[in-house]
Amino acid sequence: MPTLIQIVKQNGNDTVCGRIFDLTIQVLIIVSLIMFSVEMLPKLSTATHGFLQTVHFNAAVFYEFTDALGF
Repeated sequence: MPTLIQIVKQNGNDTVCGRIFDLTIQVLIIVSLIMFSVEMLPKLSTATHGFLQTVHFNAAVFYEFTDALGF
């Protein structure tokens, strides 16, 4: 089984796994932007605000993880 670095760097978009990884990153970026925008709306419930912060934080951690691996 290929490693994540092999899937992304060596194969790029030539493999199904590489395309899935690229698409996942793009979707997470869009979701993160939407969540951050919605989080700024006034009069959000505490639960909703907490959920949005958690999703945004997890996306940021994932981005940092992939950046640390050198993607």
